Amino acid sequence: DPREMVAHQVAKSGALGLLADALRPDMQGAAAFLETTGPGFFTRGVMRALRGDVPLAAELAPVAIFPPEVFYPLPNTSRSLPYEERVGLRLPSSMA
Repeated sequence: DPREMVAHQVAKSGALGLLADALRPDMQGAAAFLETTGPGFFTRGVMRALRGDVPLAAELAPVAIFPPEVFYPLPNTSRSLPYEERVGLRLPSSMA
């Protein structure tokens, strides 16, 4: 399924080894959820790969890392602003 291609690449990279951290006895409730989902989980996985903590398979797809403003140009607090104000906040590097 094409929708699972990213998850497949992340799993092959070894980044999902981070899930073991969430199973520690001190990780419960929201802490365990936040530890294993979202941008923090993704960032820790990418950093493990960049530092060489995980050997990467040669058949993995190439990766490009962009700063957040490329795809998420607006802070959460600006989402409810009128369109004209939101457009005024975009940066030249923003693609979204």
